[in-house]
Amino acid sequence: MSIEKEKSKEKIAEYLISLPLPVQMESYQKLGYTLQSILKILRTLLLTEIETPELVAHSKWDIYNLLDLAEGLLPEEELEILDQLKTKI
Repeated sequence: MSIEKEKSKEKIAEYLISLPLPVQMESYQKLGYTLQSILKILRTLLLTEIETPELVAHSKWDIYNLLDLAEGLLPEEELEILDQLKTKI
């Protein structure tokens, strides 16, 4: 196994251990702003890969980790409750 692949596996393992999911937010407004920020960063990263690949300083794992974080922030139970409330109104 190459040294680069070994480092990548270590980075993945470190990330999975260090990120406590689900992440708790103090308010839904802060949650919304945080998700918007993550999505803006991801758009910028992807556009950089397309437009100027020589400037890319991130890996595919960085993008994966941010997407994983965003997914962990989604309040699934609360979204279900909001859907139920919407159908009753």
